[in-house]
Amino acid sequence: MADQDFEEYMERATAAQEAAERSAKLLRDHEIWRTTTWGGWVTTTIQSFARKYIKPFIGQVSDLMNDDENLGKRLLFFVLRLFIIFVAMGFVVVIAKIIDRFIGGDIVKEEEIVIVHEYDTQEEADKARAAAARSKRSKKERKED
Repeated sequence: MADQDFEEYMERATAAQEAAERSAKLLRDHEIWRTTTWGGWVTTTIQSFARKYIKPFIGQVSDLMNDDENLGKRLLFFVLRLFIIFVAMGFVVVIAKIIDRFIGGDIVKEEEIVIVHEYDTQEEADKARAAAARSKRSKKERKED
């Protein structure tokens, strides 16, 4: 009985150690991703921006809800901060549209095909033009019917 309890304890300890190693490996891989890729850089930048600007703002809003004195002043401050946030968001949209103007949205590939016929005499060229004109007229007549 004691041997079985000890074996179960060792199995649980081994499983916990393996889970901790897997977790540590995931954290190392995640840190490598954050430091070596564009996506990681963007994520780090957004998180640092949120920590620096958004977290204090949310804390002040929470204080505003809990504090009754100077409510008008705090409410004005709250509205002003919201206005600044919306202006910043609008600024980002405007910059994105300007960049989109420079880069462009769609890539259109146009090809112009020029067929050059070489004829030995002017008479052969005139015959070819007349035949092309007759074929265009006959196509128009077929469409009308």
